[in-house]
Amino acid sequence: MSLPTELVLQILQNLPNRDLKNVRLASKDFSVCAAEFLFRKLYISKQKEDLDAFEGATNHPLVRKCVRTLEYDAVVIWTELSEGQYYHQLCFLVASFRHCLDSYHDGHRHSDSQRTFDSPDPEINEFVRRCRNAPMTSMGLNTRVAEQGRYLLLHKEEFMKFDFIKRGYREWMERAMFERLHMQDQDFLGVLIPGLQKLDHLDSVSLSGEWPRAWYLENSGNQVSKCPSGSLVRRQWDPFTIEPLQWNCTSLAPSYGSAGRFWTIMSALSMASKQPRVFECKSIVSPTAFEIIAESSRPDNGRFARGCSTFAGLQRFSLRISNLETLLHRIRPELYDNMTGLQEMLNHMSMLETLELNVPWTARYRLQPPFRYNLIFPKSGIWERLTTFSIGFLAVHLDELIELLFLKMPNLRRLHLDYIDLLEGTWQDMIELFKYGLCSLEHVQIHEVTHLDHLERSNFLVAWELQDRLVDLENYILKGRDNLNLKHPCLRPEDPIQQSLAYLTELLRQCESKGPHGSLAAGVVQSQIDYSTMAYRRWRLDGSEAIVSEQA
Repeated sequence: MSLPTELVLQILQNLPNRDLKNVRLASKDFSVCAAEFLFRKLYISKQKEDLDAFEGATNHPLVRKCVRTLEYDAVVIWTELSEGQYYHQLCFLVASFRHCLDSYHDGHRHSDSQRTFDSPDPEINEFVRRCRNAPMTSMGLNTRVAEQGRYLLLHKEEFMKFDFIKRGYREWMERAMFERLHMQDQDFLGVLIPGLQKLDHLDSVSLSGEWPRAWYLENSGNQVSKCPSGSLVRRQWDPFTIEPLQWNCTSLAPSYGSAGRFWTIMSALSMASKQPRVFECKSIVSPTAFEIIAESSRPDNGRFARGCSTFAGLQRFSLRISNLETLLHRIRPELYDNMTGLQEMLNHMSMLETLELNVPWTARYRLQPPFRYNLIFPKSGIWERLTTFSIGFLAVHLDELIELLFLKMPNLRRLHLDYIDLLEGTWQDMIELFKYGLCSLEHVQIHEVTHLDHLERSNFLVAWELQDRLVDLENYILKGRDNLNLKHPCLRPEDPIQQSLAYLTELLRQCESKGPHGSLAAGVVQSQIDYSTMAYRRWRLDGSEAIVSEQA
C-alpha cells in the first residue's frame, strides 16, 4: 500500500541527510520526495570542487528544482603566503587543538596527556605526541595556546621535516593559484550567473567570509574529524591544514576583501534577474562596500542601481558592518562618512519583515560609536511590514530613535537593542514611551544600553548589578500598558506609580528643544502623554470604586 505524497514529505522532513540519502535508493518516487529536502541548500566558492558541484546541481533537472538557498563561501586562499608564514599559522592552529584535546580528556576523566592520538596517518600521530610533550606552565586558555605556539616556532627545523606540513602547503598553493589564474571576477560570474538563472525556486542567499574555527573530536577523543557541514571544500578540508583566511584580514588586497565579494554576489543576482526573499551576510562587510553610489564617475554605479532593484523584494535582510580599526589597525573616520549605498539599499527594501543590523564599535570610541543613525538609515525610508528589528552598536539622537521605531516601523512585534548609545536624554524616559507607544510588541530585548539613570561609565559595559534591572525594564515594556499596577523599575520605592508620567514630560521637553527637527518626535510623545494621562485617571477611578464597593 502506497502512502500519499503529502504524508511521505511530512515524514521525510524530520530525517537527517544521511537517512535521506538511503531513502533515495528505495524507489524513484521516494528518490524525488527525499531530494526535496536533501538538496535544499547549495554552496559555491571559487574552488574547483565547489564549482563542479554547483554546475552539476544546476544542470540536473531534479536537483535544481529543489534548491531554495544558495551560500557563497567567500573565504580567501591567498597566493602571497610563504612556507614560513604557513608554518607560523599552523603552529597556533595546532596549539588550539592541543588545548581542545586535553580539555576533552580532562572532562572525560582521562587526564593522562600522553594518551595516544589515533589518526590514520602515523606521521600526524607522532607530530601530536611531540606537541603534547611540550611543557605547559599556565592554566589559562590564551596563555597555554601562546606557550604551545612559541614552542612549535622555537623547534621549527624539527617539525618542518614532517611531510604532511609540506604537503599541506603545496595543496594550499595549488588552490590559491587556481583561484588566481582561473577565477577572476568575470570568470566566476560566468559560472555563477547561468547557474542562478536555472534555480527557479531560489528564495534565500547568504554570504560567508570565514570558517568558524572548531575541532570535531570523535567520541573517543582520540581523532579529529572533518567539518560535517558547509561547502564541499569545507567538508573535505584536512584539519591539519591551516584554514583559509578571513576576508577582513588586514593584508589582503581590496579585490580579495569583503566589499569586492559582496558586490560579486550582488552583481550575479542582478544579472541573473533574481530577487531573493532573504539575504544574509554571515561575516562582517567593510563600510567601503557602500561608498560606490556616491562616486558618480565610477563605472559600476549602474551595477549598484540594478542591485538595489534586486533587493526591492527582500523580506529579511541581515548585515554586519565591519570595524575599520580591525581592518586597518588605525582610525580613518572619513571612511565612516560615506555610506550612501546602504541608505539607498534600505530605502528600496519596503517589503522587509525582518531587519538585523550590527555595526561594531571601536575600542578608541568608547564614549561614542563611529556609526551614527544618519549614516545608516535613509530619511525617507518607511518599513510598514517590518515586524522584527535588531540593531547593535549605534549612536542615535533621541528624536531619531523615536521617529525610527514609532513612525518608520509602525508594526514592530520583536525588538532587540544591543549597545545603543543614546546621545541625549535617558533610557528611563524612552522605556516609558516604549510601554505606551509600542503596543504591538510581543518580545523585547535590551542589552548594554548607555545613559540609564544618568550613570557615568567609561565604556558600554553595564555593571552586573544592572542586568536584573534591564530584565525588569523589558517586562515593564511588555506588560506595563495593560497592568498599570506595575511600577517603572527606575522609580524609587516611595515614589507613586503615576510618577512615571514625569519621564514622558521630560522626553517631550527634550524633543521640543530641538525645534523643527524634533517636531515629529514631539508629536509622538505628546500623543502618548495624552493617552497615559487618561489611562492613569481611569485606573485611579476604578481603584476608588473598588474601595467604595468593598467598604459598602
